[in-house]
Amino acid sequence: MPVTALSDAELLEAARDGDEAAFTELYVRHHDAAHRLASTYRRGSDADDLVNGAFERVLGALRRGGGPRE
Repeated sequence: MPVTALSDAELLEAARDGDEAAFTELYVRHHDAAHRLASTYRRGSDADDLVNGAFERVLGALRRGGGPRE
């Protein structure tokens, strides 16, 4: 089954188990929405930096067995 056929919850679980392709798929799916949101903040940070930092923190949490479930 291709990764893109999986739900976000399934991709999160796969990413938590170390599947880098699953996390990449989540990044691709949600990057644009995260960037739109980050663009609304004007605290001196670049929207790309905010988005990448957020995804890095989520990936770190997933690697530790935590993070979002859905």
